[in-house]
Amino acid sequence: MFGNNQFISQQTSSYNDTELSLNTYAALLDSNERMHFFIGKNFRVLWYNSAAEKHFKINFDISLSVNKNFLEYTDEDNVIVFKNLISRCLNGEKIHKETSYFLFGKYKVWYEMEMNPVKDDFGKTLGVSFFCNDITTKKKNIEFQEILSKVADKTQSAVIITDIEGKITWVNHSFFICTEYQLEEVIGKKPGEVLQGPNTDIETIRNFSNAIKNLQPFQCELYNYSKSGRGYWLYIHMTPFYEDNELVGFLAIENDITHLKSQLQEIENSVDRYKQINETKDKLLSMVSHDVRAPIHQLKMLIEFYNSDTIDVTVLKEQSKNVLNSLDSIINFLNNLMNWTHSQSNGFKFKADVVDINSLIDDKTILFKPMTDLKNIKITNNIKPNTYIYIDENCIRLVVRNLLSNALKFTRPNGEIIFDIENYEDEVVIKVSDTGVGISNDKINKIFDGDYTTNGTNKEKGTGLGLKLCKEFIELSGGKIWAESVENQGSTFCFSARKIVENN
Repeated sequence: MFGNNQFISQQTSSYNDTELSLNTYAALLDSNERMHFFIGKNFRVLWYNSAAEKHFKINFDISLSVNKNFLEYTDEDNVIVFKNLISRCLNGEKIHKETSYFLFGKYKVWYEMEMNPVKDDFGKTLGVSFFCNDITTKKKNIEFQEILSKVADKTQSAVIITDIEGKITWVNHSFFICTEYQLEEVIGKKPGEVLQGPNTDIETIRNFSNAIKNLQPFQCELYNYSKSGRGYWLYIHMTPFYEDNELVGFLAIENDITHLKSQLQEIENSVDRYKQINETKDKLLSMVSHDVRAPIHQLKMLIEFYNSDTIDVTVLKEQSKNVLNSLDSIINFLNNLMNWTHSQSNGFKFKADVVDINSLIDDKTILFKPMTDLKNIKITNNIKPNTYIYIDENCIRLVVRNLLSNALKFTRPNGEIIFDIENYEDEVVIKVSDTGVGISNDKINKIFDGDYTTNGTNKEKGTGLGLKLCKEFIELSGGKIWAESVENQGSTFCFSARKIVENN
C-alpha cells in the first residue's frame, strides 16, 4: 500500500453506500491491475497503487513518491497535455480516452485513461481519480495485423492468422478466392472445422496438431474442401508468432497446388504407361523374332520339299496344314500389332458411330469359316438383326475378331461358340461363349494384361496381345470387358457398349 492514508480517509465519506473499512478500501484499490493515482488540486500525487509503482519502475526506471508533482513523471512534450487533462477533470469533466505518447523521447506507449473528479460531501472538488491501463502490446498487435493485412492482401497466397487457441482472427482476400469463405463466416473457428472433409489425411492433421501444441513450425500438403464442396490440394506453411517473447498466435500461408498435383499425377501415369508400352514392345520384338521366323522357316522347308525329286503327297498335305495354321497365326498377330501400334500413337482418335452388331458378327464368322470347318466348330449368333450399339466401328471389329479367334483357338473339335446379348436401360452386354478348355481361377485375372498366353487345342499359337487390345479399345469406348470361366467346361467373354435401339 502506497500514498497518503489521510487522503483516502477523506474520500470514504463519498462512498455512502459501502461499509468498507479504510484498510479494505485501500487494499481493493491497491490490488487493481490498472495503474491508479489520486492527484490533488495542485497536481501533486497523493496516492498511487502497486501497479503504478511497478509500471514506472520497470518501463522507465522511475521511482514514484507521494507529494511529488505528477507532471514531473512525464517529459516536456507531454506536460501541457497532462496538465490540460487534469485541469479539465478538476473542473468537473469526466475523461475517458485512448492515446499514445512518446515518453522521454524514445518510449512510444499507448494508454487507456479514465479520469474522474473526486468531491466531498459538499460537492467541493478534492482531486482527480486517475486510472490508467497500458495497452501498448494490444495496439502493437493491431498495428501489426493492419500492416500484415496490407501486405497479405497483395499476395496470391491465402493467409490465415489465428489466436493462441488456433481460432481464426483474420484471413486475406486470397483465402476467400481459394475457400469461398468470407472472414465473418470463419472468424472464431478453427480452420479444420470448415475446411476438412472425408479425403483429408488424418495422419497429416494429427502431425499438424502436435506441431501447434509444441509451438513448432510445420509444413505439409493437405487436401481441403471449399464452401461449395470442391476439393483442392494445399501446400501449407504454419508458424507461431510472438510479441515481446509472448505467444500471440499462429500464421499460416497456404498455396493451392491442385493443378501442380494433377500435372505430377499425369507425369506419373505417363511414366507408367510408357513403361508398359516399352515392356510390350520388347515382348513383341521377341515374338517377331521367334513366332514369325518359325512359320516362315516352315514355309521355306515346304517349298524346298515340293521342289525336291521325291514328293510324298500325304506328308506334303500334313505339312501344308501346319504351315496354314502358322500363317493364320502370323496374320492375326500382324493385324493386332498394327492396331496396337496405331493405338499407342498420338494421332489415334476414338470415333463413335452406330454399328449393327449382328451384321458385324456374321461378317467375322464368314472370315473364320476355314478355321471353323477345320475343327468342325458351330458358331451361333443369337443377336437379333438390326441391333445397334454406339461404338467406334474399327474398334468393335477388332474386338469381335479377337474374341472369336480366341474362342476358336481354345474350343475343341466339334464344339460350339455362341454370341448372345443382354439388354439394359442404356447399354448392352455382348457375350461370346465357347465349349472350350476353360481358364483356371489363378490365370483368369491375367488374360487381359498381355502377360499370359498358351497354345490352343490344335497347338495354335498366340501372343496375348489380342485380349489386351480388346480391353484397351472397349475401355476407350466407355465400356467394360471381363471373362467368366469354368475349367474344362468353357469360357464366356463379356463386354458392355452403349445401346442405341433394338427392333423386334
